[in-house]
Amino acid sequence: MDIIKSGNIYTNVKGIVVKEMRFSESGKIIKLFTRDMGLISVMAKGALNVKSPFRTLCMLYSEINIKLFKGKNFFILCEGENVNFNYNLQNNLVALSFGNLVLEIFNKAVLEGIKNIKAYNLLSSYINCLNKDVNQMILVISFLLKFNSFMGYTPLLILSDEDSLNLGFSHEEGGIVSKDKFICDFLLTKGEAVFLKNCLYLNFENCLKQNIQNVNIKKLLNLSIEFSKYNFEINYLNSIKPLRLLKLL
Repeated sequence: MDIIKSGNIYTNVKGIVVKEMRFSESGKIIKLFTRDMGLISVMAKGALNVKSPFRTLCMLYSEINIKLFKGKNFFILCEGENVNFNYNLQNNLVALSFGNLVLEIFNKAVLEGIKNIKAYNLLSSYINCLNKDVNQMILVISFLLKFNSFMGYTPLLILSDEDSLNLGFSHEEGGIVSKDKFICDFLLTKGEAVFLKNCLYLNFENCLKQNIQNVNIKKLLNLSIEFSKYNFEINYLNSIKPLRLLKLL
C-alpha cells in the first residue's frame, strides 16, 4: 500500500532505520530509508525511555511501518509498528560488524529525498539474511555489487575467451579488464570473475550456494568495498577497523 498523505500527516510510511543519533535527554533523530520517499530524517521524542513505544521502532536495522507529522525541519514520529525487528542481531558480532559496514557505505552513498525502490528492496532483503547462518562475506559482496548497480555504477563483468587467463579488475574502467591492457586494482582468476558475475546477477539465496573452494573470498570482499569507495567518493570507513580486528578483512 502506498503512503497516504493528509495535510502534514503521512500514514503507511514503510522504511528501514539506517542511522540513529541521540537528541536531547531522551529523544532520537533517525535516518529512515523509506520505500516511497527515499532517505528522510525523523525525530522520535522519548525514544530512549525504557517504556517508550518508539524504543524498538528506532533501533538500527528495524524495518517499520509508521505514521509521521511533517514539521519544519524534521518528520516527527507519531506511531507505528515493527515489520522486521532484528534485536537478536546484537548477539551476532560477525553479522553486526558486516551490517555496520553496509550501513556506513549506504549512508555515505544515498542522498536525502531520492526514491529508489530497487535499493530499498535490496537493503530489506539483505537485513532479512543477517540473522541467518550464512556466509556473511558472500552476502556483503553480493549486496555491494548490486547496490552499486542500482545507484548507477553497474560493474562490467564481461568475460572473453581471449582474456580469460589475464583478468584483472579496474575501478577506473568500471569492472573486469585484461591485465595486459589496463592498470588493475585487483588480479582475478577466471573462477573469481565468474563468482563476481554471479554475485551481481543471482539473488542472495542462489548466490550463497556458490562453491568458494577456489575463490579468494577476502580479496573479493576488499574489491567490492574499494569499488564502492571509488564510485561514491568515500575516503574512510570507520567500520573497517572492527572487521580487521576480527580478522575478517
